[in-house]
Amino acid sequence: VEDVVRMGRVHGLAPGEIRLDAGTIPAAADTLFVDCSANGLAKVEPLPLYAEGRVTLQPVSMCQQTFSAALIARLELLDMRDEERNRVCAPVPHPEQVDDLARTLVVTARNMLNCSRHMPLWMRRSRLYYGHHCSPRAFLATSARLAWVSRRAAASWSRMEANDAAAARSGGPRPAPRSTVGV
Repeated sequence: VEDVVRMGRVHGLAPGEIRLDAGTIPAAADTLFVDCSANGLAKVEPLPLYAEGRVTLQPVSMCQQTFSAALIARLELLDMRDEERNRVCAPVPHPEQVDDLARTLVVTARNMLNCSRHMPLWMRRSRLYYGHHCSPRAFLATSARLAWVSRRAAASWSRMEANDAAAARSGGPRPAPRSTVGV
C-alpha cells in the first residue's frame, strides 16, 4: 500500500480534493471514491442495480456482499442493456425480520439461477460462489433442485403476501408481529 494518509476521518469529497479531520489533500479530478464505511447490513429500500451511468452496489445473494459485488461487476461486462441486467439480477435486502427470510431466499435463488443461465462458466469458476466448491455433478443436481424448490417457494411466498393483504383489507386478524432475526 502506497500513499497512506493519516489525517483522521473523511468529512467530504469534491472534485480534486478530500476533506479530512486534519486538513484537505488533493485528488485527481476523475478519481472514483468508494465509501466502505457505511453499515453494509442496514436494511434499505432496494434500488435498481443498473441505471444510466450508475451501478448501485447491493446484495444480490443473501448476506454475501463480497460475492454480490463481484457478480454485479461481472454482469456489467455482459453485452446487454441495463433493463436486461436488472431483470437477470435483483437486489436482496438484508433480512432483519423473520418474515424477511422467505423473500431473501426466493430472490437469491432466482438471481443465482438467472445468472447461471447468462454466465455459467463465471459462476462455476468464482471461488466466492458456494456452487464452486462442489463437483460438477453435484453442482448440476443442486441447481436443478434449486430451480424446482425456488418455484414452489415463490408461489408460497406470493400466497402468504396475498393472505396478509386480504386480512388487512377485511379488518380480519392481523398478521403476527414480526420478530427480529439475529442481533
